[in-house]
Amino acid sequence: MGESPNSVPAVHASARGVARQPAYREHARSYDERTRAFQDYRRSVVEALPVCPGQVVLDVGCGTGLCHGSLLDKVGPQGRVVGIVPGMTLASVISDIEQTARSAFASVNTIGFSVRQVPGSLFVNATEPVPVDQEPCTSLRAVYRRLMGREPGVNRKNAFNDTIRFREAGINAVTFGPGEDGWAVDNESISITKAVMATRIYALTIMQILGVRT
Repeated sequence: MGESPNSVPAVHASARGVARQPAYREHARSYDERTRAFQDYRRSVVEALPVCPGQVVLDVGCGTGLCHGSLLDKVGPQGRVVGIVPGMTLASVISDIEQTARSAFASVNTIGFSVRQVPGSLFVNATEPVPVDQEPCTSLRAVYRRLMGREPGVNRKNAFNDTIRFREAGINAVTFGPGEDGWAVDNESISITKAVMATRIYALTIMQILGVRT
């Protein structure tokens, strides 16, 4: 959920893939603009790929397809580019890729394929989101309302690794901050005013969870 220049923190519930379609739709609206500065890097990566005219390219985790224009230039009119946004468990990722490959090669009897995880690689499965009516969401929302006079923005999206690890252990965990988690190629910055307010909300939320009077 986009934040206006004058807005302050948002709560990010950990929901890697569980609600990925709503989250994807939510962020896709501004994704191209937020990552426009990386387009030259995307072109450079595509140029370095050993892709030839007439080939079929499978773009796994394609997002909004920002590499597809460059890929189509490489494969030409006889080639094909297939983009997928896979699931968020290892089984669903493999299943999504297999399904796409079967569809792409349905008319080609001379091509076989298999899909498997790269040996030794790490895959972190999805975790269930923390309901907004459970802690720490309830205290965060209460403190936020008290200080800001409105409800916080709640985004279900890929969370930070420590949040995921807590959720894997069955511990409620969310990522919370000023809501400025965009991608900056250079001159990355964050509002001091928002950071100070986020710190106040953090402190009061911890006190509320512990039952300390504020």
